[in-house]
Amino acid sequence: MVFQQMTDRFLESQKNSGLLNDASIPIYKHKLDVFREYLSDKHGINTKGSLEDSLRQLTIDEVLSSMEYYVKSRDITGAESARLYISVMREYIRYINKKENIKNTLVESFAYDADYEDSFSYVLGKRIEKLKLKEGKNIGHINFSDFERLVKECDRIIDEASPDNIFKPNKPNAKYYSEYRYFTSALIVKLILFSGVKFHVIPTIKNEDINFNHNTIKINEYIVHLPIKLSDQFKKYKEIKEHIPSKTDVFFIEYNGEVFKRNGDVGHILKIAVGETSKSNNSSTIKMSKFAIINMIKKGINEYTIKQLTGYKDNVISYCQEVVDKERLESRNRYLDTKLRSIKTFDAL
Repeated sequence: MVFQQMTDRFLESQKNSGLLNDASIPIYKHKLDVFREYLSDKHGINTKGSLEDSLRQLTIDEVLSSMEYYVKSRDITGAESARLYISVMREYIRYINKKENIKNTLVESFAYDADYEDSFSYVLGKRIEKLKLKEGKNIGHINFSDFERLVKECDRIIDEASPDNIFKPNKPNAKYYSEYRYFTSALIVKLILFSGVKFHVIPTIKNEDINFNHNTIKINEYIVHLPIKLSDQFKKYKEIKEHIPSKTDVFFIEYNGEVFKRNGDVGHILKIAVGETSKSNNSSTIKMSKFAIINMIKKGINEYTIKQLTGYKDNVISYCQEVVDKERLESRNRYLDTKLRSIKTFDAL
């Protein structure tokens, strides 16, 4: 009962923070129910005191043992399911540390680089290898060359957009013309490349969230400056969309005035610009988001802020962190190799 109440508070907190939607709640609840089973079998928790003591004393090995319990009791064969379980546990442990005043030093290990042997990510990787779980195909990220081509294609679409091209009075089916859809989608692509936001965050951005006097945008309660060029392009969009009757206060709208929820054209721009072959438009937007998130991590923006801003969870953030850690390791190796080869005694040896 005590654990269930704490679980309910956690799920409600995640939902209110925009980190969890209705579809994900049963998935999270199932993972936490398994964790409760594990604690009950291992520690026999039956009172608030024994539960809190168990949670305070959690170690990396204990959490990973609960993952093994999940894998074996539910006949899990895929590594991604195991990682999702751990993702839920990370968020839950952070929550009880911050909101339930159940402090645990385990949280500190979450922040270590993945190549650090005491880090949670490092130990998790080793444990998954040991369990011989099947690795699925991970959605990758675009590279800088892709980024440049994407921006060039988006700017071309935006530059060519005009009221004359978009509003064609002789055509009764004007709302279906691609000019407006691609114009809107090109702006969304650039916003994703800038901020890393998940596509479902786009329809939450309202007219009042963009301040053209200060060139700022508010996303998930964070107010950040827009690049000047992108701000000017948003201004052009605002002027053009004023021709469209709309009852909604969201910034990005369809030709018929409804909220813009179409990610098909957003994904199609990636396919045109870089030859993307993925059949999933959702995968295309995730690849663009990951590129932005990787750059944020490189600049030292912390994980919590990135998750709050973008709407992504541990699985995406962990992927991006692993990319950064790998690049840093390669950079350190190149640095060391260059310095060693420059030592006067190198050639003599």
